[in-house]
Amino acid sequence: MRTMEAVRSDAMAQRRFITLLVALFGAMAVVLAAVGVRGVVAVWVNERMHDMSVRLALGASPRQLWRMVMLHAGRLTSLGLVAGLALTWMGMPLLGTMLSGVAPTDALTLAVVPLALLAIALAAALGRTRRAAFADPATLLRRG
Repeated sequence: MRTMEAVRSDAMAQRRFITLLVALFGAMAVVLAAVGVRGVVAVWVNERMHDMSVRLALGASPRQLWRMVMLHAGRLTSLGLVAGLALTWMGMPLLGTMLSGVAPTDALTLAVVPLALLAIALAAALGRTRRAAFADPATLLRRG
C-alpha cells in the first residue's frame, strides 16, 4: 500500500528528470554562448586595434572610438539574439511536450537571457576599447 502522493511522484519522476536535464543543458548553453560572445567581440576589437590607433593618431577622441565599437558590438549581438529568439520560438512546441510545470514561453527567461548576453558582449567590448582608447597611439601603431 502506498499513498496517492507516492504513486503520483513515481509517475512524474521521469518528467522531472527530463526537466532537470533540459534546465541543466540550457544553463550550460547560456554559459557557452556568453563565453563565445565575449570571445568574438574581444577578437573583433583586437583585430581593429590598429585601425583604432590610426583614428586616435588622426585626432579621434576616445569617446568616438568607444561609440563606434559599442554600436558595432551591439548590432552584432542583437543580430545573434534575434536569430536565437526566432529559433527558440520555432522550438517552443517541442519544448512544451518535454517540460512539466514550466511554460516554454516563460517571459522572464526569454527576457533575462538575451539581456545578459547583450550585457556580456558590451562589457567585453568596453574593456578592450578602454585599453585601446587610453593607450598611446604611437605604441599601438608600432605593435600593429
